[in-house]
Amino acid sequence: MHRKFVFLMSAMVTLLAGACGSDGGGDIPNIAGNYLCTSGCSGTCVFDTEVSITQDGENFIIEGTSSNGLGTINSDGAFDFSLETGNCEGQFVGGTAIASCDLDGENCQQVTYKRQ
Repeated sequence: MHRKFVFLMSAMVTLLAGACGSDGGGDIPNIAGNYLCTSGCSGTCVFDTEVSITQDGENFIIEGTSSNGLGTINSDGAFDFSLETGNCEGQFVGGTAIASCDLDGENCQQVTYKRQ
């Protein structure tokens, strides 16, 4: 069954951090910007083609056409975020976010977003 939702984070998301804040080991990466889905965009779950992330320190908001989410990121680039339909967690590295999500009771395929 396909599910439509916004990524994140990523987080972007999210891209929702593994904890609710920085691990204290360094600076929080700047993940703000627009992202394009490059892999895992459809399958068990259907992800938005494009998402936008705004950021305030370790906290971020991910916005897409189908839903929005709130998340945190730590200094290692690990993130997590919540949507109305579930949760995602993943890692940001060099302008790329890779996330795993559980939405509407489904374990979704891994999804990758790249900063435009």
